[in-house]
Amino acid sequence: MDGNDRFGEREMKIMFYKIIEAYYILRKKNIVHHDVTSYNILVESPEKVKIIDFEHSSVFEKKIKGMLQKVLPTKWVTPLFLSPELKTWTLLANTLSSLFIKYNPFKSDVFSIGLSLLDACGIDIKGLNEFGKFYHIHIKELLTINYNYIVNDSLRRISYRILRDELQNTINKKIEDFPYDFLKQTLRKMLEVDFIKRASIKSIFKHAKHFMQILD
Repeated sequence: MDGNDRFGEREMKIMFYKIIEAYYILRKKNIVHHDVTSYNILVESPEKVKIIDFEHSSVFEKKIKGMLQKVLPTKWVTPLFLSPELKTWTLLANTLSSLFIKYNPFKSDVFSIGLSLLDACGIDIKGLNEFGKFYHIHIKELLTINYNYIVNDSLRRISYRILRDELQNTINKKIEDFPYDFLKQTLRKMLEVDFIKRASIKSIFKHAKHFMQILD
């Protein structure tokens, strides 16, 4: 998709729909891929897309309550495409009393899909999943204690917002370089740093159907 291989807008809408449809089908089956990268999305044509490499995928039998699930992530994935919460976990794993963290694995995959789209269009994604200085104090609490514990505490909320905004601004600048204007707003929802506010794959699938003028 980079350079001379870039699709036209119509082809990109078709391809985006096919990619999101594939992950939406996985979501309906409660399957988390866990290792979403641009290399694991094979595009033979805009209409023919395949998701590969399910080595680290898992099935969640229980419904995620309250948007979050206590999960033991896998370390054997591609760090460049991880969501910020999982990238933080990989950096802090040795300091945690328990390797289980509270996050939404499906929304984590949504962030990775967004990074994959940027990468496929030749945009440098290095650092787009890494919080700034002193991130570990508050993000560690966010992942191991409780999301509301952070956002309801005035001082922690301010610190987290600063960390979130710093990374979000960096991401949004990269999105501005994305060559397909129709998709930029959707990418902002997919690449939302705050994993509670981040769009679900169901929500993004609605965007994809809208681009294709598919009515429910």
